[in-house]
Amino acid sequence: MLSFQVTGAQALQAKFRSIEIRGRDLSEVWPQIADVIGLDMATQFEMEGDPKWKPLAPRTIAQRLRLGFGAGPILYRTGSLREAWSTETGQTREITPTSLYIGPEKVSYAKYHQSRLPRTRIPRRPLRLRQSVVVEALRRIRNWIMYGSTTGRI
Repeated sequence: MLSFQVTGAQALQAKFRSIEIRGRDLSEVWPQIADVIGLDMATQFEMEGDPKWKPLAPRTIAQRLRLGFGAGPILYRTGSLREAWSTETGQTREITPTSLYIGPEKVSYAKYHQSRLPRTRIPRRPLRLRQSVVVEALRRIRNWIMYGSTTGRI
């Protein structure tokens, strides 16, 4: 006659339950992911795009100089647009247990640089969610769900 004895089943069941609970509410990890995205957006502003944005037109440079803003960098006059994308105080953040939205709604003209609509004067200068940021965000989500910590096992 065969008999089986399972040990650790209760501990395994408890682990699965905690994974299920944490997977339903990512509210703890979203702000950290928003910060990671914000840092990357700031880097993209410093690099003037990745890939590089189209250079400013001579007419735009002349206008900027006339208005006292300097010749560059691209998409930077007052710093409002960069702040709207890259800082917690500048970003519009909407966080629910299962979703994160960040965006530059506090700067009304931000949409013109991101829009895919046909254009005649202002070139599209997109900010993209780069693969390294996606990987880091997914790593933090995985660690939160599996271990209850965004840095890994605790």
